[in-house]
Amino acid sequence: MRRSPLLRSLPRSGRFPSVAAAVRQVLAEVPGSPPLKAELELLLSRPRWSLAPSGSMTWPPYVFAWCEALGGDPSLATWPAAAVDLVIAAIDVADDLIDGEYAELSQRERGRLTNAATALAFTSQACLAHAADQVPPNTVAWLARLLGRGAYASAAGQDLDLLLESQADATKHDALEATERKSGALGAMACAVGAALATADPHTLELVEEFGRHAGTSAQLLNDMDGVDLGSSKTDLRRRKKTLPVTYLLDEAARRSGVDALPPLVRTWYSDEALCATPERERQLQTLLHDLGALQFTWIVADARHRDAEAALRSLALYTGRPHVLELRRLLTSVKARRGR
Repeated sequence: MRRSPLLRSLPRSGRFPSVAAAVRQVLAEVPGSPPLKAELELLLSRPRWSLAPSGSMTWPPYVFAWCEALGGDPSLATWPAAAVDLVIAAIDVADDLIDGEYAELSQRERGRLTNAATALAFTSQACLAHAADQVPPNTVAWLARLLGRGAYASAAGQDLDLLLESQADATKHDALEATERKSGALGAMACAVGAALATADPHTLELVEEFGRHAGTSAQLLNDMDGVDLGSSKTDLRRRKKTLPVTYLLDEAARRSGVDALPPLVRTWYSDEALCATPERERQLQTLLHDLGALQFTWIVADARHRDAEAALRSLALYTGRPHVLELRRLLTSVKARRGR
């Protein structure tokens, strides 16, 4: 099938050599010691980031696709896409550190990673300085505002996520709000940066952010399902994270009114930090999450957000008179594939 004019400049591989070159250039330009720069290159060489040797990039496609979809020049998207990649990489490293992903490292090495995340965040601003050579100053100022607003919103979501870990009465609404702030904000930011290169129309940008927010939320909910599913090697249960499937289970425990309808493990797992998180107890919780419908409930919410994102695309197509916008459905994470697992 022939590609539409909208998609012809977007690589099928999902890789953007121009973004990788821009990131390497800015890392070479910014002041810093060789060990720190090597650490930054290593972090950005992980799968799906800008310097990975192969595989699709996660965030640049959103920037390029929305720039082109709304009539912008995709050649202007390189530096803004690099800025998005760097700032979200910084957030990702911080998130992994908070989640204990680097627990096997020494305190000194974890400290270096914290420092590297800070450096990545500030290096993203150097990318915007390069963008100023190509786009008007007011557009650069708006891009900086979008990056800052998205990063702050995601940090607020992470903070809420952490607070929920010790909140005994956390609800499904609380968990969904944390997800929307933490992950939905990043999706909205990446899409809006691309759109802002093509238009300053407030309603268009509002609809683009709506699409990105729902897309990011849906993708994260699917990830949260994986984090508690049977056979999962992730640490969501071990860290007592109050994701949507977990709060569904806790709500079920409360709804059954504290009788021993559910094993005491459900009540104590999230209230007793001294409880040893053994693999056997974790499997019991995973089985309960599955049997009581927590995964199905989370899938339904993820599917609803997926549909909300599609609705935003339809509204954009009508408002802008650009039917090709509907092709950006391909930016959405498939919910159908996850349902059958």
